[in-house]
Amino acid sequence: MGPSCHTGQSSCFGPLSFQWQDLYRVVCERIGNASEGSYTAGLNDRTVREKLMEEAEEVCRAVSVPEVVWEVADLLYFATVIMARSGVRPDQVWRELQTRRWK
Repeated sequence: MGPSCHTGQSSCFGPLSFQWQDLYRVVCERIGNASEGSYTAGLNDRTVREKLMEEAEEVCRAVSVPEVVWEVADLLYFATVIMARSGVRPDQVWRELQTRRWK
């Protein structure tokens, strides 16, 4: 509980009305320009993948709406970090989802 960002703000990602591309942009900035205390910049390949697996399990165990929201947000964050580290953009994932829509 409390601030989530190393800057003391409630979120590293600005207003709540951001889009996935905004999260991706911030994650890329943090990876490329590591500032002292940045959680995102401090994640290595092993730890981010471990966190993603942990969060996926927590999403599956979540029951209430607030729990699901909280855990899916964590899952999306860690998935976005892996994407950024791999050079995969949100629009690529979105296009893949669109191709599956009609199957």
